[in-house]
Amino acid sequence: GGTGGPLYLIDVHGSAQYLLLPENSDPSILQSLPDTITVLQAPLDDLYVAATSSMALFNAAGAIGQVKLTGTKADGWYIDPPRKALADGSMVYAGKYSAPDYELLTSSGCDLAVESMMILHSPEVKEKLEELGIPVFIDTSSLESHPMGRTEWVRLYGVLTGHEAEAEKFWNLQKEQFARAESYEDTGL
Repeated sequence: GGTGGPLYLIDVHGSAQYLLLPENSDPSILQSLPDTITVLQAPLDDLYVAATSSMALFNAAGAIGQVKLTGTKADGWYIDPPRKALADGSMVYAGKYSAPDYELLTSSGCDLAVESMMILHSPEVKEKLEELGIPVFIDTSSLESHPMGRTEWVRLYGVLTGHEAEAEKFWNLQKEQFARAESYEDTGL
């Protein structure tokens, strides 16, 4: 009782577990929670996305507006939305994943750092972010062997940002397109 919505336990296989609490949750529900579970408090609307591959999925889920900080400068983006957001100031460069601007991240109210597996090569950065109260989510989608496995991460980002419906719509469209491509036969004509 006392929660403003569903609780989500997110289990990233072989990596970590996260518990996403809805807004206005009763903190007493956390009393018996194992310390191996990272707690995320909705709304997650001040994200630092250092995992470049994740940005396209946040965009596809309709959540790019919640990404306020990035680990890639404008000229490093292969999609327009983060370039435009960096140009208009709605997103700012907060240092690359291995050398983030901790002061900027804390002063901006960053509530989640989305990192690629590269962060595992800089464990001190992950530790420092967590010490500062910024939970770290490691995107392990690069381990997915099937392209649709990587694409399905959009659903997770939809849950994290409260954009489940948009993420699901994108996912279903991708599934249909992939199914059509799979059934395509080269007739040699």
